[in-house]
Amino acid sequence: MALDIKICGLKTDKALAAALAGGASHVGFIFFAKSPRYVEPAEAGRLREAATGKARAVAVTVDA
Repeated sequence: MALDIKICGLKTDKALAAALAGGASHVGFIFFAKSPRYVEPAEAGRLREAATGKARAVAVTVDA
């Protein structure tokens, strides 16, 4: 049985690489401005592109 593993709060290339190396099937980006893990949409898009074909991207929001 395969597991789905989601790592959220990614903000950097290094964090994304670590999540992918660790076997993440999903990578999450925080779009809540008050969070210390908040990432600008343009940067999240760039990171998502880097994850294409390796993991699915997830948006984490508050009261959306």
